[in-house]
Amino acid sequence: MKNCIFFFLYVNMESLKKNNILFQKDDSPNYIYIVISGQVKLYITQNNIEYDFLSFFSGDCIGEASLMSIEPHTATAVCHKKTKLLLLSRKTLFRLHKDNPSLFSKLILNIARELARRLHKNNDRLFQYLSSHNN
Repeated sequence: MKNCIFFFLYVNMESLKKNNILFQKDDSPNYIYIVISGQVKLYITQNNIEYDFLSFFSGDCIGEASLMSIEPHTATAVCHKKTKLLLLSRKTLFRLHKDNPSLFSKLILNIARELARRLHKNNDRLFQYLSSHNN
């Protein structure tokens, strides 16, 4: 419980309206976003066609892959409805590392787990796609 309270000292709460853009493809990553309520959709554009790629709901985390890899965002994130988010900036993440290494380690471990889960899901999707197109 103490770690949760300490964590909330490091994040900002933001309320956004429907159609607000969190980030666009090729933007530099500045935040990890945690959805408190509402919905955020990721859109990927390929050959001038926009694809509704993923949806994020309460409890989901967005932007951590780009922030951790220090790579530009590969998609555009848009609020699909009124959305409340917690924002954790890169700068604050480094400050957390200095101020509370134990909490920082737990946070990084949970981010790594989430990234591993997504990698497994994407592997499954790729396998299903390849299986359906090899017949």
